[in-house]
Amino acid sequence: MRCLLSLALALLALEVTLALVPAFISPEQAVCPEASSSEEAPCIKTCLTDNDCLGNSKCCPSTCGRSCKIPTIVSTPKIGSCPWVQPPVSPELCKEQSECSMDSQCWGNKKCCFSHCAMKCLDPVVGMCSLSP
Repeated sequence: MRCLLSLALALLALEVTLALVPAFISPEQAVCPEASSSEEAPCIKTCLTDNDCLGNSKCCPSTCGRSCKIPTIVSTPKIGSCPWVQPPVSPELCKEQSECSMDSQCWGNKKCCFSHCAMKCLDPVVGMCSLSP
């Protein structure tokens, strides 16, 4: 029963940690939404490049020019698989902090992988089976 309670507390701590981790969105994954004929009038050009837009907005084509819009996020799969790690043998609370919840939150070719008891950005294993030690 104590193990089950410890596991539940560890999962709750992991969920809270993941909620606090800021999402990293690389520019390659942010794409303009499709232009629609139902866009608001009047038509005003508001930008020439993404630098003309505030925050994470992108300068996107519209039915009558270019305007700043909230981009659509598409995930691009990363090659390789997560390396195999030895799971913890004791049900102690995790002392590691999770830094990601999906591959797109990791820089470069790193993947979001389980590392002992938290999610970390790790170098992927490419071309080999990673399920065995």
